Amino acid sequence: MTAINGVIGGIGAAFILAGAVISLAAKKRDAEEVDAEQIQAIDNGLEADAEWVEEIRDGAFKGLVSPSVARAARSACDFSDDDLVGIEKSYKFWGGREDGRFDTGCSDWLLGVGLVGGIAAGAIASALTEPAFGFWVATFISICVNDFRYRRIDLYSIAFLALFGLLMGGGADMPQRLAQGVCLAVILYLAACGAEMVCGKEAFGLGDVLLLGAVGASAAYSSNALLAACLVLLAECSVTLAVLKIRKSDTALPFAPLAFLPALAFVLAA
Repeated sequence: MTAINGVIGGIGAAFILAGAVISLAAKKRDAEEVDAEQIQAIDNGLEADAEWVEEIRDGAFKGLVSPSVARAARSACDFSDDDLVGIEKSYKFWGGREDGRFDTGCSDWLLGVGLVGGIAAGAIASALTEPAFGFWVATFISICVNDFRYRRIDLYSIAFLALFGLLMGGGADMPQRLAQGVCLAVILYLAACGAEMVCGKEAFGLGDVLLLGAVGASAAYSSNALLAACLVLLAECSVTLAVLKIRKSDTALPFAPLAFLPALAFVLAA
């Protein structure tokens, strides 16, 4: 039964990660269409859209702007030579590659971690527990890859994560877990509103809020589970902040990759 679960989990994870690749490619195409229109306007001597220019400036050092787009928009965005070098480094650091495989805009290492790691993790998790948990792990990894590369979390991915989470354990304690998910989402939403009032900028997006809600619906609450999740998050944030300090970076962090290990700890310790 364990081997059969592993095979089912691996096959299911492969389909889930294939969907993630399609999602990544769609995001790249959408961005390229907008960028191409604005760059053509610049080449024709017209003024680029102010909102687009602001988006390019905002995303340039977050790995969201490709080097070719940054060079084309150099005059409109007032990028210096040093800025262009920094933009290229940031793009590569956050897993960007303009000629990435499957037209995803992702580097080989990021795709490798997502596809190979996601399928393997899904199969192992299924073999050790149940297929629903393997699907849950694979879905979360696909969300992490999308959020890491494009800082976006698709709502349908969150819906699948919540569904697989509710199915774990044979669907036991479903009303309690649904209530937990709603409560956690509301708490993070209020925290995000408070942070925005204090800092003057958005701290969490809607996808981040709903992702935490989906995690909350994936396991019955216990103090041990919450403690395990908090300890993992504390250790993870300490390491991440240390790395950013060494790199002298103030880049906004993607939420899903940071939430993965604490979420895993919460589910396993419940």
